[in-house]
Amino acid sequence: MTIRSAALTLLASGFSVRGSKILHAAKPAALVEQTAGPTVVTWYNDVARALVMEAASRVPPVVMGGKSLEIDADLLLEEVLFVGKLRKAAEKSTLIRLPGDSEYSYRVVKHPLTPELRAEILSKYPAALFVNDEIA
Repeated sequence: MTIRSAALTLLASGFSVRGSKILHAAKPAALVEQTAGPTVVTWYNDVARALVMEAASRVPPVVMGGKSLEIDADLLLEEVLFVGKLRKAAEKSTLIRLPGDSEYSYRVVKHPLTPELRAEILSKYPAALFVNDEIA
C-alpha cells in the first residue's frame, strides 16, 4: 500500500477535507496547519486518530534523500489533505502529469475533463497521466 492509496482509502471511508480541516463522519477530526515550517496537526477526535494511525501502520516506509521515512498518522493526514485539495481542483479543471513530473506536481487545464479534452491532450502528449483518474 502506498501513502496515496492509504489516503484514498480514508477518504472513501468517511473522511473528508474542508479547507485545512479533516472531518470524519462529518465531525471535526483534525486541523492541519501548513506553514513555512513544519506541519502542525491538531487532533480533535480520538477515534479518527486511531483509524488514521492504523492506516499509517500499513504503509511501508518511503525512501527520501537516501533515508527511510516512516509514515505516521500526521504525515498520512497531510496526504489526505493534499488529495482532498486535488479533488476540489479536479471538479472544475483537468489535472495532468507528464513524464518527468514529480508525483506531487501537476499541470492544470482550466476545463473539466471530458472525453473530447482527454483525446485532445493525448494527441499532444501521448504519455500524459490524468490525475483526475488517480484521485477519483
